[in-house]
Amino acid sequence: MRKNIPSLTSLLLNRYGKHGTQIQEIENISNYLGKILSENESFLDENFLSRLVSDSEFDNRMAELYFISALRSNCFSLEHKSNEGLDIWINDISGWGEFVCAHNTPEMKKNSEVNEIRRVNNNDTLLRITTVLKSKSDIIKRNLAKGLIHENEPVVLFLSTSLLIDPFPMNPEGDVCSFARSLFPISEPVVYVNVNTGEGKMGRNYQYGIPKKDVIVENDFFLNETNSLISAVVFSYCSIFYRYDHPTSLFKDGDDFIIFHNPLAKNPIQHGLMKCWQEYVCEYEKDASFTIRNIKA
Repeated sequence: MRKNIPSLTSLLLNRYGKHGTQIQEIENISNYLGKILSENESFLDENFLSRLVSDSEFDNRMAELYFISALRSNCFSLEHKSNEGLDIWINDISGWGEFVCAHNTPEMKKNSEVNEIRRVNNNDTLLRITTVLKSKSDIIKRNLAKGLIHENEPVVLFLSTSLLIDPFPMNPEGDVCSFARSLFPISEPVVYVNVNTGEGKMGRNYQYGIPKKDVIVENDFFLNETNSLISAVVFSYCSIFYRYDHPTSLFKDGDDFIIFHNPLAKNPIQHGLMKCWQEYVCEYEKDASFTIRNIKA
């Protein structure tokens, strides 16, 4: 791949030049990305650069590059086994990592345009996430049927929210990460107040489904045995450009990782192994109760 890296500048000129970005700035971005690509080329598909031509593919590939860089910065041992199947083999879990980037819908893009008032519906991000989760779960099942992965191999799904109009997780004190609502049937945060003492406590109620116009979108992904091939989901809200935009920051790729373990996983992974900023586990009793807690809190 290294011999093709000079063509990265022309790809970026085509992408950013039409929006008025100065050539010097584009060259700076090209040098920044070129270095990261060179460092990680052995873990990427052979056609990685050629897939940067389309806007949607560019964003997907940048998310992939971020996840590879993040895993390596956390000293994980990786192997790129094939251009087919899932994205990366992670030796530390003896299993797979699959990367995906959630995109805005046309309506969400309209709401996030410059000079427009941002009208953010809290459910929009969650609905995009649930769509991506279901799609990737189906892909993983097809990979299993083709023999590209095996029943006893863990699969961790890495999902980037960096492009969404509201990419950041909400974490009210004493509450779980807001992304939990895409995996478990729980409500938005509620405050329970003791009428005698006046003290308040944050909590959530059981709530199946996220409303979308005239339908309800399922949000029980991790309580559904059909998704048991997925051992965990790691959420990330930063992009590969974060360090470029914040050159003095102490942040390293992966410092934004939030992991949720699947209580029904066929192949669970060890808690703490993924070295995430937040780590959630679920204690689940079928048809009775479930409890979600952050073991890093």
